[in-house]
Amino acid sequence: MNVQLTNDMSQLKTAVSRLQQDHHVISSSVGNSAQKTNAKIEKLTELQNTHYETLLKQEIQKVNSYKKK
Repeated sequence: MNVQLTNDMSQLKTAVSRLQQDHHVISSSVGNSAQKTNAKIEKLTELQNTHYETLLKQEIQKVNSYKKK
């Protein structure tokens, strides 16, 4: 029975070690993915702000051209 218990403990330690490694890999992947997502969101926000500013300038030009008429 001691031999079986020793073998079971060894397998359990191996399984725990693999799970810890898997957890580390998954955590790293999630962290990297989150950073990439945040970078994309920031770029899209900048594009949206630029587009909004462009539309606003166009509307101001229209209003000014109507005032001149």
